[in-house]
Amino acid sequence: MLVHLVVLNREGRAAMAECLPSVLRAARTSRHRCDVTVIDNDASGDSAAWLGEHFPSVQVIREPNCGRCGYNEVIGSLSGRIAVLLDGDVRLAENSVDPLVEPLLAEQSDCFMTAPMCRRFDGQQYEGFRMAVAWRWGLVQPTAHFPGHMATIDQPGPTASADNVMAIDCRKFAELGGFDPLYLPGPFEAFDFAFRGFLRGYWACY
Repeated sequence: MLVHLVVLNREGRAAMAECLPSVLRAARTSRHRCDVTVIDNDASGDSAAWLGEHFPSVQVIREPNCGRCGYNEVIGSLSGRIAVLLDGDVRLAENSVDPLVEPLLAEQSDCFMTAPMCRRFDGQQYEGFRMAVAWRWGLVQPTAHFPGHMATIDQPGPTASADNVMAIDCRKFAELGGFDPLYLPGPFEAFDFAFRGFLRGYWACY
C-alpha cells in the first residue's frame, strides 16, 4: 500500500530542519511504502531551495498561501489511496504511520479520517486529538480539553476533528470537496471538513 506523507510548510526552513527528519524516519519504519511531499505554501525564506539541497528525496510542490486549502489540489494529484497531512511544525513518532492509517484500510470501511494522540514538544502537555464539540464565544468549535479528557486520552474512539496532523482517505477527501476556503485564514476548515464527513455517514477515528 502506498501512503503519502504530505507536509504543509508555512513556518519556513527552521521548522523543516527540526521536524522533517522525524517524518522521513517514520516513513522508513512503516510497513507500507511511503513517499514524502512538502507543499511549499509561500513559506518564509528560501526553504524550497534549501529542501532541494538537504532533502533531495522529498518532492516539493509550490502552492499559493491558502492555508490548509493548499492540500486540495495536491491530494487530487496523488496516486495512492491514503495520505497523512502534517503541519510543518509536527514531529512524528517513529512508529506512528501504521496505526494511524490502519482504520482507513479496512475492507468497506466508513472511516474517512484518523487523528493521533499528540503532545507538545516537551512530551508532557496533551495537544489532542480526541476532540469533542464545544461552544466558545457563541461559536461551535472542537476542543481536546473537554471536562474529563485526561481519563480518555489513551483510549481509541471517535473524534470530532483534527488539524495539525490527520490521515485521510484521498477518495473520500475529494468526494467531500476537501477543505473549504470559506474559512480562510482558518482555523475552522478542518472542523468543517470533519462535520461534512459525519453528515455523509462517515466517521473519524482517534
